[in-house]
Amino acid sequence: MEKVCIFTEIEESFSRISSNCLSLLQQLNNNIVERCNSVLAKIIIGKRINYGLKSSYECRPYASVTQSNTENTLSQVAAALNKTPNDIVCKIENSRKKKNCANKIRYHLKKMHRDDFDKKKSIRTNKDEFYGKYCSKPDLDESEYKAKAQRIMLKLIDQQNRRDEIEMNTREQSDNYNWIEIRKSLLTASNFKSICCRRTTTLSANLIQSQLHITNRKYCDLFIWTPVGTKPFYIERNDTFWEQKMEPFLKLFYEECLLPEIVDSRTKRKMPLREPSFIIEAKIKKEEDPKSKMLKKRKLNAEIDDDIINKKATSRERRKKSLDLLSLYGFASETLWSDEFFTLKKDEWINGSDIDSFIIVNFHKIWKANNVISIPTAITNFIVGDRCFIEKDKSWHMYNLKYHFPQLVFSPYCRSSHWCLIVLDIKKKTFMHINPIEKSTDGVMKESTEVYNLFIKYLNECNVTNDLCAIEWQQVIFTEKRPMQKDSVNCGVYVMYYMHCLGNNIRMTLDFDPNEYRKIITQDLLSSSDSMENNCLA
Repeated sequence: MEKVCIFTEIEESFSRISSNCLSLLQQLNNNIVERCNSVLAKIIIGKRINYGLKSSYECRPYASVTQSNTENTLSQVAAALNKTPNDIVCKIENSRKKKNCANKIRYHLKKMHRDDFDKKKSIRTNKDEFYGKYCSKPDLDESEYKAKAQRIMLKLIDQQNRRDEIEMNTREQSDNYNWIEIRKSLLTASNFKSICCRRTTTLSANLIQSQLHITNRKYCDLFIWTPVGTKPFYIERNDTFWEQKMEPFLKLFYEECLLPEIVDSRTKRKMPLREPSFIIEAKIKKEEDPKSKMLKKRKLNAEIDDDIINKKATSRERRKKSLDLLSLYGFASETLWSDEFFTLKKDEWINGSDIDSFIIVNFHKIWKANNVISIPTAITNFIVGDRCFIEKDKSWHMYNLKYHFPQLVFSPYCRSSHWCLIVLDIKKKTFMHINPIEKSTDGVMKESTEVYNLFIKYLNECNVTNDLCAIEWQQVIFTEKRPMQKDSVNCGVYVMYYMHCLGNNIRMTLDFDPNEYRKIITQDLLSSSDSMENNCLA
């Protein structure tokens, strides 16, 4: 059974039973609803009676089937009764149709262009937090944890003694089920480089030395192939390098980071990973380092806050420090990689880096003169976008931002791979939400209200009172005519066009062509980018 890894699965099953044996013997249940139902069953003599039998349950499935087939349940029922549905019923059904259509478009967009964050999020939400094998529960006691860790270490020693046999049974690695099961508790040599050293000057040395030490070989012949020939290297085994530069880091990482997850996994229980003490101490030390960027940001924020509160800075100094603040939060420059730049091609979904680059170019061209600014997409997504539900620390810089905002503020954000735009008018004290696929004539939509509430929630959570917090915002509708999105990939292009027209005081045209506008954006970004003459593209 050990050869085919069946014994490992049996051992894991018995381990789960043994860890829950006390609660199983006492027939305990951690589900509050089931415990409540148990008490109710005792009170009504062990029977659960349905006191509402008037075909209510049968009517609900019939209504659901009718709605799915016709999308007009109320109208169909009225027609069956030879009655004419009133205007309110028709309005409700039309609103539901539009909402369903928008949901289908969003689902299609999310299915086609789901990013890594959405993938991880979907994987996590597939497991129920309150039921099953991976439900949320407290960590193991220290004594129980040590006992399990000791058993795993003894198991590793046994595998070390049987390594020749295991090597035979785990060949072909990823295609071999035995290898997949065995490597769950191992720290393989392919990960040594990232653990021991993060500098680009020693790309292969750690990996080669680890292979030499593990296989007990004395030397290695390394051949590097190039289009013009090969270059051989003779590398000898270096025990001092292993003992000083590799073994301590690997041992510390395995015992403090990997072993706790193997013994008592928090990932499976949908809980945050344990932070070892040496990592926490390193973070604190880095933040307190006088040369660290975080400390410089905090000092710059404090200087700007003091100047704004005391009103001691002149207009020129305040303008200069405002530009420093813009540089600090991403308005000075944006690194646009080739794969991100190529999304500006036809029929490609626009990402946040493209929109941020577009913002920077327009800000320095004309928006700065027109008293217009835009918040970077990464920050807006944390306030109202996909990542708004992630818990944020109270020390987050956007909670402590004391900044004099200009008249018009743009906030592009992304939800379910669909871009929308928020327009804040400081002078008029208005909050305006623009969705490329929704007509403004339909009134304030549900998503617009939800985003408005998230924005107000962010302002209420701020630790300071800035220009945005001091305003009683009024939610308004964009009444001017504008081009509407007609496909599933150009939402970002329409959002950039809206910002361009509103920021430059230009009337929008209904014959707007998103593919032609992609070419204009590409030319603007290329003409405003830095020269690549002194940059290495390797």
